[in-house]
Amino acid sequence: MISLELDPYKYPNSFNISLYGACNGAINVTVADGVSPYTWLWSDGNTTQNRTAPVPIIMLTVLMTMGVNFQVK
Repeated sequence: MISLELDPYKYPNSFNISLYGACNGAINVTVADGVSPYTWLWSDGNTTQNRTAPVPIIMLTVLMTMGVNFQVK
């Protein structure tokens, strides 16, 4: 079984951003099992595995492709 764990950073205020309207959150992606290398495509066009500020204030999805051309969304 292949799984992705998306872990948004939480600030001391218990939110994913430091204050209302900010875009300074972060998302760390962890892959369990699977075959590397992995490629990443976020719905806003970004191709990095993890996201750091500025993370856009929109709903994001990520598509991960493994070295054997298998996709997890």
